[in-house]
Amino acid sequence: MESNNITVIIPIHHLTKETKLTLTKAIESVNKQTEAPKEILLVIKPEKAIEDFCKTLVPETSILINEGKTDYPSQINLAVKNIKTEYFTVVEFDDELNKTWIQRANQYTSLYGKTTDIFLPIIYEYDKDKFSHMSNEAPWSDSFSEIQGFLDLEMCLEIDVASL
Repeated sequence: MESNNITVIIPIHHLTKETKLTLTKAIESVNKQTEAPKEILLVIKPEKAIEDFCKTLVPETSILINEGKTDYPSQINLAVKNIKTEYFTVVEFDDELNKTWIQRANQYTSLYGKTTDIFLPIIYEYDKDKFSHMSNEAPWSDSFSEIQGFLDLEMCLEIDVASL
């Protein structure tokens, strides 16, 4: 398995002034990674304005035009069928990655890739010092911790179900 075996998929459904700003920030956050992903795929619906704007952000070969259904699941499925890597992550147009996200993902897939199929940044949420719930929202987890990991059976057994 390669050490950098991750594709970043960014689905884009519409284009507004705000979308342009947030999409630009999302792509900048991917381009500023301490380790670059192997590839970036923007999955767009077939609208000239979206395509033209995306061409200002990434090479044309990184743009995948979805000629079929353009709902979110269809765009992700189309991208997954076209990736050249073993792993992928989805960055929504209004999300940003922590600068070491790809590096950490590469470390985890290198160490645990033979036994694990899904990697999510998992954090514990607390409310007034009492466990509230778990979350896999990467932007939120980076706000609380520079360390991200994976959830395995041992970790699940450590959760105090009585406090839920």
